[in-house]
Amino acid sequence: MSKEQYLHEINAAFGGWEAEDYSIRQKIHETRILVASDAHLPYGDRKLLAKMRETIHRFNIQCVLWLGDLFDMHKFSGYGQTDYSLTWIQEKEIASNIILQIAADLRQTGGYQVISRGNHDYRWIKKLGDHERMTGLVSSISPDLGILIKEGDIVVSDNPTLEGVPDKNGSMTWVFTHPAQFKAPFGTPTAMALMEQKNVMTGHAHHLGVTRDASNKFWCVEAGGLFQDKSFEYVQRNPSTMRRMVSGFWVILDPYTMPMGFTSHSETYIGSEVVEDER
Repeated sequence: MSKEQYLHEINAAFGGWEAEDYSIRQKIHETRILVASDAHLPYGDRKLLAKMRETIHRFNIQCVLWLGDLFDMHKFSGYGQTDYSLTWIQEKEIASNIILQIAADLRQTGGYQVISRGNHDYRWIKKLGDHERMTGLVSSISPDLGILIKEGDIVVSDNPTLEGVPDKNGSMTWVFTHPAQFKAPFGTPTAMALMEQKNVMTGHAHHLGVTRDASNKFWCVEAGGLFQDKSFEYVQRNPSTMRRMVSGFWVILDPYTMPMGFTSHSETYIGSEVVEDER
């Protein structure tokens, strides 16, 4: 028999079953996107969320990418619970309200949201023995969010790594990820830029900044986050010499120019300088 015939018999032995391909990455084909990581709802920075909504309209954003840890899932933490000020139902209501507000903003620009998995989002999935995925998580927050998924206004990604912002040839120019770990400042995005040969933006580090890789070809960005660190008991009650957390979000307008970073102080972060908005 030929190799093709052997392969046909081998495939038949599997009875149509295929192992899941975990290497598949969600692709964002829009070029005007806003990237917001680490909101840790309900512990988000309200002023920064308001700035984010304003920015969606200001720049006619086509896609909002929640780059991991949109939800804090404090009640599902393996380290134990320290905040009893909200019930789980209240936490879900807050998260749903914020996501629905963003959805309403994006309807005016024809945009949509992408919600990718972070380590805090995974807390809920892990408690269920991995029998659920991000679609189940987001839908469980509110039936309204399940409807948005069905209608395409929300896209979910179980893979924490995504690609986006195509150039004129259709090649993706950015990699976005919520890494399992973060190294020295910019260590993770610069190493990934070398490996991927693309611009890279990473969440998880709770630090906002941008630099270039060693070849000076690619932007290497730490995404910041929409968190409010005064609400993190483990940070405020456990003093350390770790670098200060810096919140913020990023806007990418095309494949060729530098991304713009925003903080809650109505400033635009550009490279090593902080420049006041022109308005």
